[in-house]
Amino acid sequence: MSFDDIMARKLNTRSLLAERILPDLLAAARKDRRADVKAAVKVLQDWDGADDATSRGALLFETWARLFMGPKFAGSDGFARQWSLDDPISTPSGLKDPAHAVNLLAQAAVETRKLYGAIDRPFGDVSRFHINNVDLPGNGGFGNTGIFRTISWGPMKDGERTPLHGETWVSLVSFSTPMKAKGLLSYGNSSQPGSPHHADQLSYLSSKTLRDLWLSRDVVEQHVESVDRLPD
Repeated sequence: MSFDDIMARKLNTRSLLAERILPDLLAAARKDRRADVKAAVKVLQDWDGADDATSRGALLFETWARLFMGPKFAGSDGFARQWSLDDPISTPSGLKDPAHAVNLLAQAAVETRKLYGAIDRPFGDVSRFHINNVDLPGNGGFGNTGIFRTISWGPMKDGERTPLHGETWVSLVSFSTPMKAKGLLSYGNSSQPGSPHHADQLSYLSSKTLRDLWLSRDVVEQHVESVDRLPD
């Protein structure tokens, strides 16, 4: 696997939970005649399964998953197959009670519309990477929904939500010749107000990219902005 392939996997926002359970949920929900359920089915069957800024359906699925698994996405009682040591890759899976899961979908449609204004609101409209004057569309989701690019989002406030924790320091290093390394300190290298490096890496986070890491003295010196000297 190439370095670029590994980086793409690290930055992937697709939900493993959605891959496992959404087909069963949609199959059960298509039989329901309620308007909210029909609308939800249309949104989720068109969703790409990812928590990207432009993804429509991610907010609805996240709301349903929270109802289905609890506030930390940690409950497994609703699955037909519980997690098994003998089959750890493909469990838990399935719906123990499809009718109940569809009822939760109807509830999720109501709650999503109330929270975010629409059941197909683009994920990044309300999920923001926002520090001071930098305000960018967000991506990434809760780890327990099976997203490798983990971002735990806080509650809605003033029409947006921002991360509570998740992607902080990330680095990928290839011990090749020459060595290759990329990384990111999502919230910047400085916490000092007014520093140009307080939020200057959020653009990488929003665009799902990493920056080149400086691996040699000469490259570091090319980026020196100032030198503080101790008194003689």
